[in-house]
Amino acid sequence: MSLKKLSIVAVAVVGATIASAQITIPTVPIGNLGNAVDPLNFIPFNPFVPPFGAVPYAYEIGATEVTNAQYTAFLNAKAASDPFGLYFGDGVNFWMAGTDGGITRSGSSGSYTYATRSGRENWPVNYVGFWDACRFANWLHNGQGSGDTETGAYTLTPGGISANNITRNAGALWAVASEDEWYKAAFHQPASAGGDSDNYWLYPTTSNAVPTTAQANIFGSGINRPAPVGSYAANYYGTFDMGGNVWEWNEAIIFGARGARGGNFGSVVSDLRANNRFYYNPTLQNPTIGFRVVKGAGAAVAGMLTLSNTVGNSGTETIGWTLSNTSNTYTGSVVVTDFGSSSYSLAVPNAAPVGVYTLRFKGGTFLAMTLNVYLSGTSLTSQHATLKNGDIDQDGEVGPSDFELVVAQFGGSGSADVDNDGEVGPADFEIIVNNFGLGDE
Repeated sequence: MSLKKLSIVAVAVVGATIASAQITIPTVPIGNLGNAVDPLNFIPFNPFVPPFGAVPYAYEIGATEVTNAQYTAFLNAKAASDPFGLYFGDGVNFWMAGTDGGITRSGSSGSYTYATRSGRENWPVNYVGFWDACRFANWLHNGQGSGDTETGAYTLTPGGISANNITRNAGALWAVASEDEWYKAAFHQPASAGGDSDNYWLYPTTSNAVPTTAQANIFGSGINRPAPVGSYAANYYGTFDMGGNVWEWNEAIIFGARGARGGNFGSVVSDLRANNRFYYNPTLQNPTIGFRVVKGAGAAVAGMLTLSNTVGNSGTETIGWTLSNTSNTYTGSVVVTDFGSSSYSLAVPNAAPVGVYTLRFKGGTFLAMTLNVYLSGTSLTSQHATLKNGDIDQDGEVGPSDFELVVAQFGGSGSADVDNDGEVGPADFEIIVNNFGLGDE
């Protein structure tokens, strides 16, 4: 029997699907897990302005708002006929292609194509409603390309959209920022790290001072339209433009509407304050509103793969993984490059039950693979193996010596005669497959 691929087994906690990406969303990590709410910028006993900012988990947030170029890639992947109205423009009124927009559409329904206007690739996308933002997040969650827009981070149904009661699904890999996630990224900075005494700033410019037009694209700047993302200095966590430029949708449901924060290019400075909440009809599409996404929200890091290829192959390969025990099974994959050394993370949703699982990785022609398993940043265990399509000892054939190494690698006695019948044969191989997660494919 020819052993073409091997899997590596380790003890781990539960995981979620990781999909490859064709566009890159730059993100920054938001640490300081378990931070308290902002103690000052709320109105006591007023349910409309409660305390914000407490986020008990690590997550990443878009360093910038989603751009025209990123959204154009989404449109070209999913809006050839555009049944969900992801593009705002009807052939007569070209809002997205107009004075304040940055995306054009060509062709007819069924064969629409999209392009960014020259010089506006890095403007924040605007004329997008909350449901457009959710569909973009679903597309990221599902691996981009032909990935579904109606399921994933959010389960979008006509009834749920009409009732405006859709919330984020457990295990979401990408999502529209929640109000607390957005607020923390915009205003939080521990006093011990140079922040204000209450750990929060009044403005998203890492300051309690009223922002100037040198710090944000707001009223009086003379721009009067969106500016390229990253045009102003980053804040404490490394995010850009959380004040001014365009309003940013968040998940909050407020009086039957959806929340927005941060102000826009026509805002007065009070719109940028931490204690100012805004909300709009989730179907609103206008030139002053866009969004940014979060990654891995509510997830702990369960595994970190370090892969290195020493045979000099070029191209890419898919490394599949399966995480299972007697009650739960999770599968996914990471797309890796066949040269050099890179690290790839597997995210684990907090909603999944914690327990002891078997974590298997199944790869192609990589010669060296090191697996480190983590829970909330604390190393639990480590396994190492050298792989080459089953020929572990690299003697040009798959045979008993390879089985010996496999058994020893995973804590066995070192004997490949696993069934103790006096010979090494297919029965031993089958036992190794079943016990150690080796893939025969």
